[in-house]
Amino acid sequence: EMTAKRRTIAGIVGVSYATNRFSFVIAISTNTKRTDMALTFDEAKHEYYIDGIRLPSVTEIVGSEFPINLGPQSDGDREYILQRGRAVHAGCELFDSGTLDWSTVAPEIEPRIRAWEKFRREYSGQVILSEKPLSHPLFGYAGTPDRLISTQEGNLLIDIKSSIVPQVVVQLGGYAELLKTGFRRARRAIA
Repeated sequence: EMTAKRRTIAGIVGVSYATNRFSFVIAISTNTKRTDMALTFDEAKHEYYIDGIRLPSVTEIVGSEFPINLGPQSDGDREYILQRGRAVHAGCELFDSGTLDWSTVAPEIEPRIRAWEKFRREYSGQVILSEKPLSHPLFGYAGTPDRLISTQEGNLLIDIKSSIVPQVVVQLGGYAELLKTGFRRARRAIA
């Protein structure tokens, strides 16, 4: 049985879904707007550039000030967690585009994508942005918000998480600022 809890802190709504085997958090900010500009994103290195100058990412900035302590982990554990997160994000994106083939979803990923499916039923709307690298024109940082969805309630800035960490509130604040002041969309670098 999947349970859902909602909590609002400083204008950010957190929706967590949980079973006895996993938890899944979606954080939402409703204070967003957009304009289009340019940016280069090197996907292989996960680095952002404007005119050859590397920009710090939201994740780097948040991590430097509010490190996440996941306890002792081997490089293999860390790589597994990163790959699992990428698979969840890819599955959620395929779900949003209507092209997800559930028979190809790994058992450890399926509950997380099912949670996204439930969330999307509760918060339907048009996906405006999905996994798009953006930069802040004034503060000189960049990031990749997971989703911006237009609903009857307004625009929802969403970050998909496979674990509950308090740093997501600060991370979403960085993404919300990218959208609030306008943003530069990335051109993908070819590596």
